[in-house]
Amino acid sequence: MKKSILLLLIITAFIISNKVDAKEDISVLLRKYEEEADLSKKTKEESLGHVIIFTRKDLEMMQAYTLSDILRLIPLNNLLPNSFGVETLLNPGRPPTVPFVYRLYIDDHEVSSIHTYSPFLIYDRYNLDNIDHIEIYFSAGAISVSNEPSQMIIKLYTKMPGRENASKVRITGGTKKSYTLSFFSANKINDYSCYLITFSKSSFKFPKPSINGHRINRNQTRKNLFLKYRYFDTFLEFSIQDVKRGGFMGRSVDYSPDFSSTYSLDTYVVITQNFGNDLKLVASYDYQKRKYKEQNSFSDGGIFVPSIYNFFNPPTFYFEDLNFHKLAVSLEKKLNTEKNNLLLGTFLRYYIQDIARKFYVDQTGGHDITDTAFRVKNFYIGSFYVEDSFNINEKNLLIAGIKYDKYKFYGQKSKNKINTRVGLISFLNHSLMIKTFLSHYYVLPSMIIVESSKDKKLNPMSSTVFTGEAKYNFGKNEVRFFYEYYRVKNLILFDRTSGGFINSSTHGNFHGYGFFFKRKIGNFTNVQFNYWITDVGKKKYTPERGGYVRWGGEFGRFNFYSEIVYRGSYKPYGLKVKESYNLKLAMGIDLPSDWHLKLTGENLLNRGEKEAYLNMLGERGTFSVYDRKIILTVEKVF
Repeated sequence: MKKSILLLLIITAFIISNKVDAKEDISVLLRKYEEEADLSKKTKEESLGHVIIFTRKDLEMMQAYTLSDILRLIPLNNLLPNSFGVETLLNPGRPPTVPFVYRLYIDDHEVSSIHTYSPFLIYDRYNLDNIDHIEIYFSAGAISVSNEPSQMIIKLYTKMPGRENASKVRITGGTKKSYTLSFFSANKINDYSCYLITFSKSSFKFPKPSINGHRINRNQTRKNLFLKYRYFDTFLEFSIQDVKRGGFMGRSVDYSPDFSSTYSLDTYVVITQNFGNDLKLVASYDYQKRKYKEQNSFSDGGIFVPSIYNFFNPPTFYFEDLNFHKLAVSLEKKLNTEKNNLLLGTFLRYYIQDIARKFYVDQTGGHDITDTAFRVKNFYIGSFYVEDSFNINEKNLLIAGIKYDKYKFYGQKSKNKINTRVGLISFLNHSLMIKTFLSHYYVLPSMIIVESSKDKKLNPMSSTVFTGEAKYNFGKNEVRFFYEYYRVKNLILFDRTSGGFINSSTHGNFHGYGFFFKRKIGNFTNVQFNYWITDVGKKKYTPERGGYVRWGGEFGRFNFYSEIVYRGSYKPYGLKVKESYNLKLAMGIDLPSDWHLKLTGENLLNRGEKEAYLNMLGERGTFSVYDRKIILTVEKVF
């Protein structure tokens, strides 16, 4: 089976690489139209960092229906489920926890968690039917964006309603009983107003590994509603995301709860007003809710909850019902001259946490700790930033920025931090471009990390980062080399001895190297290769190296796409986890009357990613992250 699939891929790649372009005049016209329709050319911000773009054409050809289909391709990162079953981006070598160095935007609005900063609890399997294109920025310490400093920014840009004037119904079903029902509609009402609406309902199934005699579950069901309305230069967006999932390993000491589940709700409304003279105002309100329930027997060690765990009398049932609010406003002004593009900006965010209820049961009975549990009741951060892009000459652009942050956690004194960043983009000739950035910035701990820290107080992580990229084009080929160096002080780590997070006295140093190759074979056909490696070593918690091979194309009414995502072997907890090769094949055909039929195979070699674990009792093992499955999709455009 594996040899047959690999042989098919080799033959297909050979045919694609040797295919002579037919009807070139028509194809060229179509290509020009596609390029003009590519919105990423208008939204890309070079000053944010090193960018990887998935265009609308990419998403359609890849049959990428959820955000995780894209996240697993991001170089120099791993995508693995954490202990709560959430598919999460992680730096190489880092354990599968809840990260706080990634930021996710939908248009101008950041949707990362209020409590954890991580966007993945709600958005790991976000439906992409309303998304036009995706931009991934390696943006360590980026200045020109209205959020707390971060390592990476992921931007999802929704489709422009006035350009669509169409509706679509999608039905997707898989061999492991996963499914999605989705409806999308976007239309122009008149010359100055238009709307977009998306609704979907999905169910996703995953492998259920057996730990300590129990099958643990991370299956999820989700509902999604997104509405976008434009009136002249005013945009209104409203969203509701409702996600229910099994709690997977949860907080159980043996990583094998008798029962666990998480319910998450995220809803927001955002208004964006574009004034004349490049002045933009964005105001938003977010409400997020999380309910968590878990049960684990006393004989299995109970449930670990910082501040209430007792080895001799651990909680055996735990429940929390939390509500979060965020009020945010940002204002940006661009001043452009012949030599300078100056950006001035400010933002203010205010976070509120309410505990509806916290409750646990141990051997002595039930305990309601709603009123006594420590929590960060509120948190605010305000910022002023300025960034200038100076044209030294027609081939060199110098970027320099500074941001002043003032923040305060509940019960603590307010603090000030200054973040700085410089960059250079240089075109040495018509084929070779170099882009470099040097940043010094602070990553703030999230509210949940402060609550779970040893002393209920943590200092920000101080990061100094250098990144460099060289891109060379020759003919239909593009080669890119990427390098990054991180030096981090005040590392925020979980200390098993104290049972909470601490600022480590050790420094973190990290080197990463990436190589990219892309060849355009035809107007709609290309082959891509990526390989990356770091110096974190194999004896860490996640792979230190990886890459992919991707190719795809259109042939009349047919399209074909394939990818192999590679992750290297690693040796966590004294175990050896073999390298993984996650193979995906996708084929589609356009039928009469705007019907579309698509077939996708995932993890076809059955050698997808594996993850290792070590529970608090010292027991260890590995489990498969993905099943092998076939997915059928039917779409109808009206």
